[in-house]
Parts: sequence; C-alpha cells; structure tokens
Amino acid sequence: MQKNFIFLFLLLISPLWAVNVKNVEFFDRPPERVDMMITFDSAYKGEVNEELKDDYRLLILKGVSIAKEREEKISTFDIGSIKLFNNEGNLYIAIFNPDKVAVYASNVADGFGLRFRITPAPSNALEAMKANAKHLNPSVSDTQNPTTLNLPLKDKDSTLDFKTDIGTSAMGQIEYIIFLIVMVIVIIALLLWRRKVFGGQPILLNKRGEAGKKQDDLRIISQRPVDMKNRLVTFETQGYRYLVILGTNHSTLIDKIPIHKESATDFTQHFKERN
Repeated sequence: MQKNFIFLFLLLISPLWAVNVKNVEFFDRPPERVDMMITFDSAYKGEVNEELKDDYRLLILKGVSIAKEREEKISTFDIGSIKLFNNEGNLYIAIFNPDKVAVYASNVADGFGLRFRITPAPSNALEAMKANAKHLNPSVSDTQNPTTLNLPLKDKDSTLDFKTDIGTSAMGQIEYIIFLIVMVIVIIALLLWRRKVFGGQPILLNKRGEAGKKQDDLRIISQRPVDMKNRLVTFETQGYRYLVILGTNHSTLIDKIPIHKESATDFTQHFKERN
C-alpha cells in the first residue's frame, strides 16, 4: 500500500519537472527551407533523438510534452505535413515524406528554445534551386548559417546534435568590453598628454561652462557613439577644433578647424569706428 502511494505521488508531481512546450511557430520560406521554432517554459537540456521510418521521419524530445496535438500543412518541396504529439511522456515530431528533406537543429541560448531547419535533401537541393532560381539570394545560403550545426542524418535510431546560439551574443559582449577598455585607455592617454604638454594646469571654465582664453586648454565639446567600436569626439586645444573618430583599433582625424575669437578690445574698437 505504501509503495502504491509513493508511486502515485511521484506520478502526480512528475509534471512539475517536465519541460512543456509554450509555443510552436512555422516559417515556410520556399523553396529554400522551412523553419520550426519551439519554445519551452523551462530550459531543455536533453538530446534530440531521431528515427527514420518508411513514410516519415521522427524527432523525439525526451521529457517534453505539448498541451495539444498539432499538425501543420507544408507545401515546400513536397513535405506534406509536420505533426507534433505526445507519446510515453516524450514529444514526437513527425515529418512526412522523409526521403526529400534534411533536418538541422540549433539550440537557442539558455535552452529555452529549439529551432529545426528543414531543407531539401542533398540529392534534391540542386533541382529545387534550379526550379526556383528567381527566389534565391546569390549570397551565402541560410542553410550555412553559422548558428546552425549541419549534420547528416543516419538511417535510423540516431541522435540529432545541436549547439547553442550563445556564442554570437557572447562575442558581441566581449567586443563591447574591449571597446570600453580602449576608450578608457584613450581618455587616460589624453589626460597624460595634456599634463605633459600643459604642465598639469586645470581647464578654466566660466559660468557658461566655456573654457578660458588660454590657448593651451583642452576642452571636449561633444562626443557620441557611432557604433559599438567607434565614438565621434569633438575637442578644442591650442586654438584649433578637432573632429576625431576614436575606435577600438585606431583613431582617425576627420577635420581640424582654427578657432577665431574676437577679443573684447577689438570689439570695442570696432564699435567706436562705427560711431
């Protein structure tokens, strides 16, 4: 009796640890591919098993369940349809007409999503491209997207590997950190250069925040980011205004403009002459 109670208790709470499908989206892009995006309510860390049958190809996600069976009609390269359903506590994805397609998988960052890319099989890919050449982009095909791991499918009972897309975002964060470090180094270099050239004299500001009349003062007029790697900076020093692009790898001088300031004496003399 106690064993039956424990079994019943485990059976009731087992859905708490299961990964549930939140949403399934299909992106039919003939004639190149069909993308199927599955999102989960929690991270999926398991494998994608594969079985090749006579009339369909099965993709199996262990420990995943979907609330309602779904079937999507697909017209691209004669797939027929894609069906998602539960079986023995696992999610089954059946792709009909399996001989004409190849399947590639990529795991969205943190495992909260899984993308399947379905393309014509290698033997049929050339025919599909010739028949629909006007729809194709002459650049690199999306099937060679670096975030997708392209793996040939075995005949049956194989595992479809996948990798995450987190590498791209991590690389972007690393580049941004490098950019910040370079910007700090450039600012420190400017401060050291100013101290060396001008003897460490402070920049004098009037009530309007403008620099004093000393031609040796260095004043940053404005700065704004151009992109993650470059920043546009305008500053004045030694009677000139400089427009510079500061980048992570190099800096470029855009323009150098002399500053013409009419002194108070010249203005008074000009006023007397007019009167």
